[in-house]
Parts: sequence; C-alpha cells; structure tokens
Amino acid sequence: MKRIAYAAFVILWLCVAVIGLEAYTRWHQRQVEKTNPFVLAAKQSGALWQHTDLDENGQPVAKDSENAFAATPDSAPISDDDHLGTQLAAMNEADRELFATLREMVIAVYDTNGNNLALYGGPDIPGRLGVRKDDIAGKPFDASPLASEAKDGLELIQRVAKSGKPDATAFKVNLPQGETSFDMRAYPMKDASGAVKTVACALNNITGLPLTEALARQQDTSKNPMWKDPWFEYRKNAHLSDKWHTNNFGFRDRDIQLPKPPGLFRILCIGGSTTEEGLTNDATYPKFLEQALREAFPGRAIEAINCGVVGLDSLGERRRTLDYVQLEPDLVIEYNAVNDICHGLFPEWNNKLIGWRAYVARSAFLTSWANGLLCPNRAVIDAGMEQVTFRNLRIMAGVFKQRGIPVAFCSFAYPDTNRMTRAGYDYMEWNLRTTWQGVHFTFGTYCRLVDIYNAKLKTLCDEQGGLYLPFAEQFNGGIDLFGDITHMRPKGMALKAKAIVELLAPYLRERLK
Repeated sequence: MKRIAYAAFVILWLCVAVIGLEAYTRWHQRQVEKTNPFVLAAKQSGALWQHTDLDENGQPVAKDSENAFAATPDSAPISDDDHLGTQLAAMNEADRELFATLREMVIAVYDTNGNNLALYGGPDIPGRLGVRKDDIAGKPFDASPLASEAKDGLELIQRVAKSGKPDATAFKVNLPQGETSFDMRAYPMKDASGAVKTVACALNNITGLPLTEALARQQDTSKNPMWKDPWFEYRKNAHLSDKWHTNNFGFRDRDIQLPKPPGLFRILCIGGSTTEEGLTNDATYPKFLEQALREAFPGRAIEAINCGVVGLDSLGERRRTLDYVQLEPDLVIEYNAVNDICHGLFPEWNNKLIGWRAYVARSAFLTSWANGLLCPNRAVIDAGMEQVTFRNLRIMAGVFKQRGIPVAFCSFAYPDTNRMTRAGYDYMEWNLRTTWQGVHFTFGTYCRLVDIYNAKLKTLCDEQGGLYLPFAEQFNGGIDLFGDITHMRPKGMALKAKAIVELLAPYLRERLK
C-alpha cells in the first residue's frame, strides 16, 4: 500500500508540475504580447520599427523615419502592354522554350481563328497537361483535347485577339494522379503595326500552390500601382513616393542602360525583401554594396542593381532567370532563404502535425521547450529543402552557367541569440509565430533550419562550381542590426555590404584587371 500511495503522490505532483509549467508558458506568452518593449514598439511603428536604426530607448531614430510605402502613389498610368505576350514576342524560339520551362508552364500560340502555331514547355508537357504534345501542336484549339476541358477556350482566344487585353479562364482535368486544376491565361501578341495577329495561351497547374503563390492569386492588381504580379514582379516605372520607385525594368533602382556601356562591371543582387528592403531606394544593401565596391576599386565603373522583390522565393528567382539574363550582368549575387523556409516548409509541416505530434502541438510548454518533437527528421528536412529550394537554385545556376554569367550564393544570416537579452529573444519568438508562419515552431528551430540551408548551399556551390560567400558565418548582430528574424536595419545593411565586398575582393581583383 505504501508503494501505491507513493506512486500516486509522485504522479499527482507530476501532473501539478505539468499543469503549472503549461500555465506559466501561456501566461508568459500573453505577457510578451502586453509588455515586451520590442513587441510594443513593433506594433506601434509597424514596418518602420523593423527598417530603421534604434536610439538608446529602442525607438526608431527620427531621420528618414517616414514609411516609404505609406506615401500617396504618383505612378505613371498602368500599361496594358506589359505582360507575357509582349515578353514572348521579343524572344527568339530557344528563349521562348526556356522561358516556359523555367516558369513550369505550357505556352501555346494561336492565330485569331484558334489554329495552333507553336507550343513551348519542355519535354514533360504530357505530365503537366495529361495529353500528348502531338495532340496540341499544329491543331486547331477545338480539335485538341484542351477543348473538352477548357470549353470556352476558343472564345477566350478570340476575345483577347479582339480586345488586345489579357484574360483568363479555369478548368480541371483528370490526370492519373487525380483531378488537377489548371488556368489558361491568354495574352495578345502584337506585330510591328500594333495589330494582334496571335494569342499566347499560358497553361498553369494551380493544384496545391505554395502559400505565397496562392495568396498572390487572390489579389486584384488591376489598379495596383506597385504590383504587376504580387510577390513576384513590380510594375515598371512605379512611383509610390520619392523613397520607393521602380525603374524601366520593374526593379527598385535607377534605370538600367542596355546595351550595357563598355567597361561597366554590372552586378545583380537578387532575392526577396532581404535584398529589396530599405526606407529609400538609396538606403538598400545593393546601394551600400555599390558604394563600398567603388571605394574598394577606385576608377572602375561598377554598379550593383537591386533586383530584390518582396516575397520572392527560390521558385520566383528561377522563374525570373531570363529577366536577370537580359540585363547583361557580369556577376549575380543571390541572398535568400527565409521565404522558402517560412512560407514553403513551415505551412506544410504545420498542416501535417498528426497523431502524437498534434497532441504535442497543443501544449505551449512542449512547443516552446521540446520543439524538436514537432520537427520532421533530417531526411524529411533535406527532401523538403531539395524540392522547395535547391531544385530551383540548381536550375537557375545552370542557366547562368550556360550564358557565361558567374553567380555567387551568400549564406543567410539570422540574429545572434548570444547578443540578445531575454526580451529580444522573446520578440523574435513572437515575430516568427505571428508574422512568419512559425505557429508551432520556435526561433531556435528556424535558426537550425537556416544552418542546414547554409550547409546545403555550400555543397551546391561545390557541385556547380559556383562561388559560395560565407557571409552568415562571420556576421553577428542582435536586435541592434536586425528588425525581426530576417530583415536588417540600415546599420546592419551597411555592415552586410562591407562584409560581402571583403568576401568578393579576391575574386573581383582577378575579374577587374
């Protein structure tokens, strides 16, 4: 009886301890929301707090504190002629094929009567559409298998040919793997006289879209002065304010001259918001990089173009590879990871918390202190990163290599936990959970995933013969340099640019002889 009583006593106190720890963790999270100075400052100032340097009280400094996105837009009229049909009309046959393959779409070109004139999309068209290439190529739309699925397809083609404006329809097909949703977007292709003689139909598989792309398709951009395609491509010559505007190619920088002037060494900085970010066009990491390079190599004509786009992930980079190629770069610098991890991996893993992991996820205490229980094993992580990220980087690097364009991949940095107080760490936890799809994952888990990403990125460079820049390995900063788990303050961006110049210096000395 004594043993039974002792066991019951131990179990009772274990239950009390578990309940107490759970209650404390939930209470602590609520207190962070209510009292953490960094959380309160971020809520009050929004993006401004994340993108400005801080004073001694942890508040945004006064200078340049106006939010670049808050100003009244003053853009040129939105053009109906900046679309896929215009792009395709300017390409040769090889680039059209590559363009469709990179964007993972099938593009069929029809005349105004619906006769097929060309078909692009690589060798896996049957896998994407469920029909053979020969069943579409060279045949009228109504005589192809597409007509039975996209029943108003011919009407769509003729409507676009008449209006001269893009239009779309949606349809479903039954493939061996089950019912699959597609959309067909039709774009006019004008001849030299401005007449629409042909229509390009882009067929996209929209089943199981990544989070970013799914959200983008819910946006109405018809009157949006900023976005041509949300989180993928800005409009050309967009002007939200004197602090935020795009150039003649739709990037947040000054206009780009083509053909490239003789003697100019042109660097493209590609990535997401961690490349694009800055309260003004001149206060971005690519512009800090450009200035640092000109100081390091006086007398040389060097420019670094900001090709970053908010929300862009590795799939977006891959799809835009030809956009980068046309700018005639001498070097491409890629810096990105957070969008693939937080918008690609986390949503999928959150949705697959089943069985005992689903029960663990209900506990704030276990989620916070035993987060490894919720993470997939390393094999699943590696497979996910390969599918979500490295397949795209490998393809993009291959195209650059074919075109003779060197590419440097930067390892990705995150705030150093050793340089943060508990309040700073709690802010990063809150930021990951509320803004970056963390939900059931912690800042520590995010840091571990970035470390895995960086190791795999170095392996990719070794395999591809690319240039790996170990930036994250030597860059340390807490909340003084980072405004959230990934974005940097101006001080951080300036230091980032200086570090990258130091890493690139030996390579550039050889190239700039």
